[in-house]
Amino acid sequence: MQKGSLRRFDLVALTMVGACVAGLYGAALPDLALSLASSKVEGTVGGRVSGTVPAAPTARLMVSQASRMAAPAASVLPPGLDVAAVRRVYDTMGYGLDTVRNETATVPRVFLSSVPVDIGELTSTDQRKSVFLRSMLPLILKVNEEITVDRARLKGMMAAVQQGKSVTAADRRWVETKSREYGLTTPDMRKLLPRLDVIPPSLALAQAAEESGWGTSRFARQGNALFGQWTTDTDVGIIPKNRQEGQTHAIKAFPNLMTAVRAYARNLNSHRAYAEFRTRRAALRTAGKPLDGTDLARTLVRYSERGTDYVDTLHTIMRVNDLPSFDSAALQHPREEIELASLVIRDTVTR
Repeated sequence: MQKGSLRRFDLVALTMVGACVAGLYGAALPDLALSLASSKVEGTVGGRVSGTVPAAPTARLMVSQASRMAAPAASVLPPGLDVAAVRRVYDTMGYGLDTVRNETATVPRVFLSSVPVDIGELTSTDQRKSVFLRSMLPLILKVNEEITVDRARLKGMMAAVQQGKSVTAADRRWVETKSREYGLTTPDMRKLLPRLDVIPPSLALAQAAEESGWGTSRFARQGNALFGQWTTDTDVGIIPKNRQEGQTHAIKAFPNLMTAVRAYARNLNSHRAYAEFRTRRAALRTAGKPLDGTDLARTLVRYSERGTDYVDTLHTIMRVNDLPSFDSAALQHPREEIELASLVIRDTVTR
């Protein structure tokens, strides 16, 4: 990109971040494409989006129109972005790992659709790790937020039943659906509760880093496969190049990173191989203790053929990269995002 187009690139990108932040929060992660380049990009709505990014006055009009909508939204960045573009958005939103670690800032609701295309070209290991962690943390927090909402609904229903109140037909159908999703053969609120729970960000980040090579693996780049989940359906998977003779599995691919994180959480929360993980997590809940990613990692010896060596690797990744400090991280309140986006747009327009 020529230097002359960089200012326009920044302005439109920041303005459209504001537009995305301002609308449709009521939908669970709207497929909203945020274009950051003046070339054709692969969008997240209705297939391919082509054309040129609109000039700043048009983008500002979009913000004005979006601000009239009833509720704020998350922003979904389209696939195919490079590290520079991703960093620019995060820096503009004031999103840095140190501020999150120190609990002086929350995490913006800006979600990548795919890992930056050139993350593997970063020569600095620290820079690669930083980009990867900044990219993954919002996704993990969003999925945990969704689970927390469902868990609160379930606990409310259970409390109502204990008080002798009847469950509505809609609630019964919801329990039936969630029970199937979480691997139960029959609807059972008491059995569903320990499965319907969050994954500590430290653990999810460590597993994503290990399984995807910090976002550089072929599976992550080609199929948004962050957690090395297996499938026997090669139509939805990528066949490993080093697959041993006689093996038939593939690494499951996903349409975007958010779907991959949701599938990972569902896997830990439903598969029989991770029953010990769920039992230990429920015990921490009962004892009123925080969910400890380092502790819970010890239950995942069956996640990898490496067994305890795999767990040791997760512990090393968590310790060296101070991942437990992210277990208390939180997504920004939607109102904060609207105010921040307004400041960003104003400062950029008048600069």
